[in-house]
Amino acid sequence: MNGITEIWEAVSRKAGELFEWAQAHPKFAYLFVAILLAFWLTGVLRRWKWACEWLYHGKLWLFDDCKPETKRRIYIVILSIALIASPDNVICVKVMVWERVIANTGSVSSTICGM
Repeated sequence: MNGITEIWEAVSRKAGELFEWAQAHPKFAYLFVAILLAFWLTGVLRRWKWACEWLYHGKLWLFDDCKPETKRRIYIVILSIALIASPDNVICVKVMVWERVIANTGSVSSTICGM
């Protein structure tokens, strides 16, 4: 039983370190969230089952009586708004990270979004 406790403590410690790093580097944390949202949006657009299926299949949501295609369109709108309206405008963050990659390779880069 002691081994399980050690494993739990190690995982908990690593998760804590990850959250501390994310708080210290919010732009990269936002980029990670944007990548997850973009992947989810891609799944909805391509009609992947895991992305389009609603949780619990219950009557807990306002649009449960809608057709599956209507729910899918609602998902697309919500995810698109989340990507566009995310903190620090994720598109600018992506450009900033890309500029850093280009700058590290020695290529010329331009400043976009005031970064």
